[in-house]
Amino acid sequence: MTVRELEPVRIPGICFIPKPGSPLRCTLHHGHDGEHYHAYDRVEWPRYEGEKQ
Repeated sequence: MTVRELEPVRIPGICFIPKPGSPLRCTLHHGHDGEHYHAYDRVEWPRYEGEKQ
């Protein structure tokens, strides 16, 4: 089985930055301040320099 490169996912209005090493993605609004957050699991992770939404 080969792993194919996927196109970046963009959902208008949602940050959707992935948590490193996890399938979780930020569910806050696009351009939010502070840490990323996944609402269902209530998990936060820091923002990193150079991230693109």
